[in-house]
Amino acid sequence: MKKSFQDLKMDIVDKGLCTGCGTCVGVCPHHCIAMKRERLEPEPALIDNCPGCEICYKACPGKDIPLRDLEEFFFKTKRVMSPHEIGVYRSIGQGYAADETVRRAGASGGLVSALVQYALDSGLADGALLAGFDEQAPYYTKPYLVTSAQKVVAFAQSKYAMVSTNELLGEAVRSGIQRLAVVGCPCHIHGIRKLQMFQLRPDIAKTVTIIIGLYCGTQFYFEGTRHILVEDCGIARVDEVRSLQYRGGEWPGHFIVHTKDGKRVEVHRHDYLDHVLVPGYRRDRCMMCLDWSSEISDLSVGDIFAPPQEGQVPLGVSSFIVRSEAGERLMKESEEKGYITTQPLGIEYIFGSPGFEFKKHSAGYRWVQRCSYGWPTPDYQYEPNYQPFRKKSHFTPEKKK
Repeated sequence: MKKSFQDLKMDIVDKGLCTGCGTCVGVCPHHCIAMKRERLEPEPALIDNCPGCEICYKACPGKDIPLRDLEEFFFKTKRVMSPHEIGVYRSIGQGYAADETVRRAGASGGLVSALVQYALDSGLADGALLAGFDEQAPYYTKPYLVTSAQKVVAFAQSKYAMVSTNELLGEAVRSGIQRLAVVGCPCHIHGIRKLQMFQLRPDIAKTVTIIIGLYCGTQFYFEGTRHILVEDCGIARVDEVRSLQYRGGEWPGHFIVHTKDGKRVEVHRHDYLDHVLVPGYRRDRCMMCLDWSSEISDLSVGDIFAPPQEGQVPLGVSSFIVRSEAGERLMKESEEKGYITTQPLGIEYIFGSPGFEFKKHSAGYRWVQRCSYGWPTPDYQYEPNYQPFRKKSHFTPEKKK
C-alpha cells in the first residue's frame, strides 16, 4: 500500500524528525495538509481526507536524505569524504550588494537580496520564495512568494526561527509562476531536490530553476525568542510586539524589537545569541543535521565574519560557494550588471565558521551517538567524519616567527 500522511506523521513527525520545512504541504496535490503551530513550532497537520498518494512521504527531508545520489544526479560527480568537506563546488568567494541600501539592509552584506533582485529583474526568475515575518503576528516567521525586485529588501536578514518556506511551492505553480527562485536552509533544499530527482510533482520540479542555499548552523525554537522578549526586553506578552529583527542595526546585527506602544528595545548579539539561543534553544532536529552549507543548492551563501577590509565594516560581507552551472550564471551576470561585488576567498575562511563546527563535527558526533542508542535519526546516506583538524584562525592571525 502507498504511504499516506498518517505514515509520515507516525514515522517522521512523531519521531522528532520533522524539520518544519513545509515540503509536505507544498507538494500535496490534494491540499489536505497545512502547517500548524504545535508548542509554538511549525508542524504539518491533516486538514482533510488523505487518499494516500505518498508524494509527501517520498519528498519529505526529515528522515531520508540521499545526499550521495542527489549530488551525483544534479552535479554528475561524487564527493570525497573528509573532515573538512563542504560538498561539491566550482568556486568560492566573498561578496556583497553593490547598492549600499541593499547592503545595509542585509544581515551580512545583502548578497542574497541582490542576487534575487537580479534574478527577478533579468527574467531568470519571475517569482521567489523568501522568509519574512507574519503581518498578523509579527513575532512569528512566515514564507512569502515575491514577484517584484523592489520588494525583496523587505525580506532581508536572518530569521532565527524556523520558516516553512516549501509550503508555498504548489501555490507558486498555481499562481502562474514559470521560473521560481527559492532561498532556503539545507532541509528546504533537500525536499526540493528529492522532489526533482524522483519527479514526484513534475509541474513543481521544472518550475524551480534557481536554489540559493543558506549556511545553517542551526535553527532555534521560538520559545527561545519568547524568553528573550520577556526576560531581556521586559515585554510580557508577544502580542505587544509590532516588529522584530534578529539581525537589526549595524553589522553584525542585534535583536531589536519595536512594541505597539512605541518602545524600542535592543539586545546585543552576544547576549541573546551566545548566551540564550545557541546554548539553550537549538532545535533538536537541527542537532542531527549533517548539512551546514546547503550542499546541493545551486549557490550557497552565508556569514564568514572575516577580518574587516577597508569600507566593509559595519556593512558586512558574505562568503559564497558556487556549485552548479545555474549558480555560476547567476553570480556572473549579477556582477556584470552591477548588482554585486565579489572577490576571491580562501577555503580556510569557510571552515572557520561556528556553523561548520556545529553541523560537520558536533552534529556528526551527536548523530553517531544517537544511532548507537537506537534513537530515531535521519539517514544522509553516509556516516559523518567528525575528526578534528587544525583550522587556520581568521580571528587571531598567527604571529611571525
